[in-house]
Amino acid sequence: MERRFPHDQRQMMLGQNLVPSKLANLNDTIQDELLQVYSPDLPDVNTWEQEVTRWKVKFSDIPKAKLPGTLKSSLKQAHQDFYPNIRRIFVLLLTMPVTSVCCERSFSGLRRLKTWERSTMGEERLCGLAMLHTHRDKDVSREDILLRFDRTGHRRIGKLTFD
Repeated sequence: MERRFPHDQRQMMLGQNLVPSKLANLNDTIQDELLQVYSPDLPDVNTWEQEVTRWKVKFSDIPKAKLPGTLKSSLKQAHQDFYPNIRRIFVLLLTMPVTSVCCERSFSGLRRLKTWERSTMGEERLCGLAMLHTHRDKDVSREDILLRFDRTGHRRIGKLTFD
């Protein structure tokens, strides 16, 4: 975790300690760090401590095996009126990208497309090729692409036949 995530993302991941199955890990230090990290996004910072106390009490009598263990199931338990701050933290955690695989994949594809032979390629064409490469599993009509390219007047593609 130390190598993979920058310091600010590691702090944001502390919000997972609010998941009911992990509430035992939530101490005053982590609670203060959560408030510090998420305070710009929280709807009501003044009720933070009371809200966390109510959240802990809500799950104190439930057996550990039946406690929600995921962010999604915890979000369902965090009612907007009673736990607005905790709900906001869960929403933010659920919207954080898990990895940067998509970005890395697009950079790798761009490296394969932008070779020395294609160094004079225009930006619009390069972006189009990169999108086609990234989304190559989608069903795209070659005819539509070639006809659109032909309309730009750059090449005489109209003479090509489709197989």
